[in-house]
Amino acid sequence: MGNPVDIVNVAHLYGQTDITSSLGTTSTELMAAVPTDYVHKVNTIIVANIDGTNNCDVTMWIAYDTLEVLIAKTITVPADSSLSLIDTPIYINYNASGVGNRIMGLAQNASDLDVIISYERITDVA
Repeated sequence: MGNPVDIVNVAHLYGQTDITSSLGTTSTELMAAVPTDYVHKVNTIIVANIDGTNNCDVTMWIAYDTLEVLIAKTITVPADSSLSLIDTPIYINYNASGVGNRIMGLAQNASDLDVIISYERITDVA
């Protein structure tokens, strides 16, 4: 099996949705690290502000080996509304150095934001 996964010859494709209720103010893993022999095709990231009165900022990034690559930085989500953070799919691979890449995030105010990440876990290993 090579890295990245051969998505033309897919052996298994699993739909997955990760839900984070009440995102905190410290760095939080929102989508588990990509395991060996997999790629994750992230289709949707939705952030909902469940506070009925106050706006709340969200910051989200991909922990890529030892780097942090931003998806969103201090984006305001108005009170009682939601925001879609990506409009086209992104692929996150297992890192050959042995570190699975993953999506991380934090909120300006604790317990104001819920996050839904919908993706496919894809492997070419039978």
